[in-house]
Amino acid sequence: QEIYDDPAFNKLNDFIHGPIEKFCVSKKVKEVLEQFNLPKHKFYPVTVYKNEKKLFGLTKSLQQVDTEYFGFHFDFLYISNTKKFIDFSKTIITKDSLGLEQTSEIFLNNSFDISLDLFQIHMSWMTYISEELMLKLNETKASGAIFSNINERQYKVPRPNPKITWI
Repeated sequence: QEIYDDPAFNKLNDFIHGPIEKFCVSKKVKEVLEQFNLPKHKFYPVTVYKNEKKLFGLTKSLQQVDTEYFGFHFDFLYISNTKKFIDFSKTIITKDSLGLEQTSEIFLNNSFDISLDLFQIHMSWMTYISEELMLKLNETKASGAIFSNINERQYKVPRPNPKITWI
């Protein structure tokens, strides 16, 4: 099923990036995630539409897809205080031109739950997942997500993606 204009992404993926805060995931990915140790989270059923007809490059109508999708929301930035996990005596923080905190390496202290298979942390745009979760998502051929090494640049525009060190 087509969902994007770009032919390289012109299929319905298991991870859909859109206007929701976290992720929109297929039932297949939801079932994988439920097997792992996740932070506080909730899955919400969502309806996904695709462009049906176009007229002069504009969408003329939308069609609901017949696959189950879920908004996957987990908290690590707004309710939970993730700063308590950071060892600020070792993490060197600077401020960018907008006054936002940034660092190239975050040192996590022993209060961080290292058994989590998925998390986000203050001063990073990335979602970190365990090797086991990544392998399971690859095994199930989950599409629409890019896996990279910590501190590996994924974007043309620089985005905070610091190295994570547990102490």
